[in-house]
Amino acid sequence: MEKSRILFLHSSADLYGSDRCLINLLTYLDRGRFEPHVIIPCHGPLIQALHELGIEPRVMSFGILRRQLFHPFGILSYLISFFSGCLRLLFYAKRNRIAIIHTNTAVILTGAIVSKLLGIPHVWHLREIVTEPKWLRTVLSSLVFLLSDKSIAMSEAIKDHFLETSWYRKPEKIGVVYDGIDTDRFSPHVSGSRFRHEIGVSDRHVLVGMIGRINRWKGQDYFLEVAEEVLRLAPGIVFAMVGDAYRGEECLMEDLKNRIASKKLDGKVRLIGFRKETPEIHSAFDIYVHPSILPEPFGLVVAEAMAAGKPVVANNLGGVREMVVHGQTGFLVDPKDKSQMAEAILQLIKDKALIEAMGQAGRKRVIERFSVDQFRKRMDHLWCTYSPR
Repeated sequence: MEKSRILFLHSSADLYGSDRCLINLLTYLDRGRFEPHVIIPCHGPLIQALHELGIEPRVMSFGILRRQLFHPFGILSYLISFFSGCLRLLFYAKRNRIAIIHTNTAVILTGAIVSKLLGIPHVWHLREIVTEPKWLRTVLSSLVFLLSDKSIAMSEAIKDHFLETSWYRKPEKIGVVYDGIDTDRFSPHVSGSRFRHEIGVSDRHVLVGMIGRINRWKGQDYFLEVAEEVLRLAPGIVFAMVGDAYRGEECLMEDLKNRIASKKLDGKVRLIGFRKETPEIHSAFDIYVHPSILPEPFGLVVAEAMAAGKPVVANNLGGVREMVVHGQTGFLVDPKDKSQMAEAILQLIKDKALIEAMGQAGRKRVIERFSVDQFRKRMDHLWCTYSPR
């Protein structure tokens, strides 16, 4: 039987949350039934990760909505990229006899257009909660229901957002599939000693950390202010931020470095760039903090921290609320009150037994609710539904 060819469209080439979600999709794809084709917009570390899966991605410009495009020249640039991208994708899909287009983000519209032109199914994997500008979130939400055969939300929070903000609602077109976590790879048995040694943190220090791309809404500034408050009462703690900024936004990293220096927190707050050994980093942390100041669509990194047996302290927003059980696997705090996050961290620091208990409960929850097996079965069923017989 001939394999169904699925074209995956993705919006970046890094190895952060959504990129690792794409790797998950492709890792657990049944290669006996499906042949993956992947198109990404630029070069980056994701390419090597795809090569390790035996996939040769195509780098192609096809039009991606970015906030920085919302000015006259940016809009013109996007429109040129969009229309030329539709033509490129159309020729690629026809030449390679693509059976299904799977768009791995809400900010790519070209896949939906091309699927309609070719009369083939389109699956939209929704990984964002777009809050501003309001006109854009309404347009995007409406197009998702108009142009997809099926939409998959990573969380109930994403599903609710698209249903609430669309003027054209088709609830039957959208479902929820939580991304699966490899609990063998993210495990308390993974050693974080090398990472701790590399950044100069001994085993006797409590290490509180976060992982995420540096931008305004991921909350690195928030994390820094919380760290400053905690360190006034517990000066022996070390904080670490892992991640870097988008290309062209390197100034955000420099601003963060300058803020750390101006607060005289060098050595107490470590700013570490992009790293790909995420399981080892999670194991090195004693407490994981998720300080996003806007609703997190899902928070893959939170589920990974829980799988690694770490308690999570997070702002009570978005999809994170579907993972963290307040008082059992960590703490959910009011994002408008930084002192609540500081108090939760201090409570854990003072009680190692609580750190251990919450970490174990978190791992158990990930195994029960966010397993790789459940994820694979639901996605395979979806693709089989839309692939030609």
